[in-house]
Amino acid sequence: MATILSVRSQLATLLASYLGTYTLSNGSTTPAISVRDQGGALAAGTTVSGIECVLVAEPLLEPVRQYRQEHAIEIWTVYLVDWSGASAARLREVAARICWKFPRSATFAITVPKGVGPRNQIRVDVRTDPDPIVA
Repeated sequence: MATILSVRSQLATLLASYLGTYTLSNGSTTPAISVRDQGGALAAGTTVSGIECVLVAEPLLEPVRQYRQEHAIEIWTVYLVDWSGASAARLREVAARICWKFPRSATFAITVPKGVGPRNQIRVDVRTDPDPIVA
């Protein structure tokens, strides 16, 4: 099974030229990719510019039942957020790159009411290859 570190590393490499920037409270900057618990937030004082990639720390599991052997597909939830307000086409391009790297992935547009947060957001469910479950 894939680890959170391996999935994050693959996404960071794949999206390096697309990612925006986190500016930390001490003024240092880093690429805008993070791993968070579901509903988690950035550290206080951190700002985001450009496209942010948020990977949810725990994957969902989808059982695959086969004769005499069971598998579980891990589904990693990734949120892509465009803080720049640029066109939605750029965010779709980023989502498409993820789907190309992880072929069984699916994308979902997120509707954000005006004034609540960045309007351009996409959720990508990244599916990784199953490993057998040993009984």
